Amino acid sequence: MTIKKLNEVMRNPKLYAQTKALYSYLYVRADHKTNIAYPPKKQILEELNLTEGLFTQGLAVLEKQGYIKTTSKEKYTYTTYKLLENAEEV
Repeated sequence: MTIKKLNEVMRNPKLYAQTKALYSYLYVRADHKTNIAYPPKKQILEELNLTEGLFTQGLAVLEKQGYIKTTSKEKYTYTTYKLLENAEEV
C-alpha cells in the first residue's frame, strides 16, 4: 500500500467526501506491513461522524472500486479491512 493509492482515491471525482474520509481513516489505521486495518465500527462512526448508512454505502463503493476488501470474522468479533494496491488482489 503506497501513498500513490491514497492520492488516487483522494483525486477520484466519482467518490463523495465521506467515502474519501473513510478510506483515509482506514489508510491511517492500517498496519502498513499487512495493509490491514481493524478499527471497531463504533469507533469509525464516532470519529468520522458518519451514520450507519453512509458507512455501509462508503464501504460498498470502496469495495466495488477495488480499493478495499472487507472480511468479517464470526458474528460478534471483528471486521478487517484490507487495503488493496491493485484491483487484482480482490
